[in-house]
Amino acid sequence: MTTRDPRPALRPVHELARMFPKIAADQKREFFESIARDGVRRPIVLFDDSSLAPILDGVNRYEAACAAGIPETEIPFRIFGSEEGDGDDPLEFVMRENFLRRQLNASQRAMVAADIESFKHGGNRKSSEAQGDGQDANLHLDLGTTRAEAAEKTGVSVRSVASAAEIKAKGSGELQEAVRDGRIKLASAAELAELSHEEQREIVAKGPKEILAKAKEIRATNMQERRKAAIDNIKRITEGNTPLPTGEKVPVLYLDPPTRFESGFTDRSIENHYPTMDFDQLAVLPIDDLAADDCVMFCWTTIPWLANTIKLAEEHWGGFEYKSCYAWDKEVAGTGYWARNQHELLLVFTRGKIPSPPRSALYPSIERSKKREHSRKPDFYFRMIAEYYPELRKMVLFHRGAAPHGWEAWGNEVETADDGVDVIDKLKAPEPKQQTLAEAALAAIEKDKCKKGCSPAPTGVEAIDACFPASKQDDLDIPDFLRRTPEAVA
Repeated sequence: MTTRDPRPALRPVHELARMFPKIAADQKREFFESIARDGVRRPIVLFDDSSLAPILDGVNRYEAACAAGIPETEIPFRIFGSEEGDGDDPLEFVMRENFLRRQLNASQRAMVAADIESFKHGGNRKSSEAQGDGQDANLHLDLGTTRAEAAEKTGVSVRSVASAAEIKAKGSGELQEAVRDGRIKLASAAELAELSHEEQREIVAKGPKEILAKAKEIRATNMQERRKAAIDNIKRITEGNTPLPTGEKVPVLYLDPPTRFESGFTDRSIENHYPTMDFDQLAVLPIDDLAADDCVMFCWTTIPWLANTIKLAEEHWGGFEYKSCYAWDKEVAGTGYWARNQHELLLVFTRGKIPSPPRSALYPSIERSKKREHSRKPDFYFRMIAEYYPELRKMVLFHRGAAPHGWEAWGNEVETADDGVDVIDKLKAPEPKQQTLAEAALAAIEKDKCKKGCSPAPTGVEAIDACFPASKQDDLDIPDFLRRTPEAVA
């Protein structure tokens, strides 16, 4: 192997290539030695054909070649777009090349997404060249990408992109680099980003264990502060209304949280006149202190907030378990990114040994009724829940208006019912279900008697034959080919 003196890396790196971390320190030595020994085999991709065109892909190979003293005349280069597989979009190209070759974790991909989102106005490389406008293609690239689109491109959540953007805005260069290199997880970096840059640099220099310990300490302090702020906010918005009775135990809870939508979704504060609450504020609500050990919780959620609501119930509100859901069809389609949402979901969670409702009392899973003011939910569900659990104490949280009889309510728009009028009394009761003969027979069996007075009652098919002979089976809800003829019964 010929030994050469290192030379400076003269070519700039395109901003799209800078989104991705350089080769890990534990792999760098072996990689650089292989380049010095074997040379650069795979062409380095340049953004355009100018004399000092920025590198779009192959930064590590180029730096290794420069470190080995390999002259540029011996380094293979090619221009982006020179191969059919490149495509026309430089972003898609660099993402495809880097995601295929590297195992980037979610934190690293979130930082890439934040970079994509931050690119502002610029121009298309090919159109700029064609127009001869002299625009610097390496700066101010216009990707026209929203946060949600950047999250989708990189396979991370919108919340992760928001955290990465905060780290870019508040984090020191050392902290950002540590996340990009995979040494620090996004959540820990987000906590450290609240410190001064000097403190950040000191902690990052100490290593992973110290970083994690400090992040946990900051997280615990922040959680206490967020909990206090959430409680103070709750006190503020409920001044003059029913206080939240923490410490009491309620076996039936009914919630309509005033969730806050981010990154393109409409803020619900306009809809429900509540100061909206984000995930962290809702997470510290004392639901666990309010709910009985054996409890059922009915909780409204919108489609974008479905995963968050389940996470709140299962991980932050006392270990509830998802069981089922109901859908409210509002009859009129609204807006949305993937569908024009026309329904909201009422999720059912339980903990402990709360029994499910009697099967005979079960309501259909879909209720169709027009939406009312400020996202107010149908009174229908008060009746349903009350019929499911008539004997148990029930409380509705974030309620609007007068609470029905038999319910306790908490919210900043709770009102006293006029003259004791109950909204449930205004609801139209469902039509009684007509019992078929088969159901009557089975009911008779359960009561150990039948219409003929048999005691003990016959069981199974014998009960149908004995208590309801073939001549009386005309009303049975079964196909004709299953009916027993009088001859067959005889």
